[in-house]
Amino acid sequence: MAPSYFFEPRNISTKLHLEVLHDAVVLCVSAIGSPDAFVLAVEKIGPLLVYRIDFNDHHSFEIEDIHMIRKRLRQLEYKFGYKPIVVITEKDYDRDPEILKHLHPFRVLVLCSEMQILPRKGCDEDCFR
Repeated sequence: MAPSYFFEPRNISTKLHLEVLHDAVVLCVSAIGSPDAFVLAVEKIGPLLVYRIDFNDHHSFEIEDIHMIRKRLRQLEYKFGYKPIVVITEKDYDRDPEILKHLHPFRVLVLCSEMQILPRKGCDEDCFR
């Protein structure tokens, strides 16, 4: 999976370039099976620093989780002097888009990715099809 763009939960029709994270402090929040791959993908985009909170795969966020995330965001804001950006996966967004509104006034970005076929041993995308 290759990162392609972000959108904000309050405006899902607007695609934001990946560069929106450049020089930002980011808190990756995920409830997926491979959180390391997600965090690595975010790190490659180029934020200043990346922090993370991982939940079990398929975890449904509850208000207690939101309180914990907000506490961590406030700690990062105090440490760096400006608000960090929350980045979540599209899968986590789809699970419960409404609960993310409770993270306001912190900015939440949803990372959208697309499948990318990497050539290997002479087999490319056409060969795969």
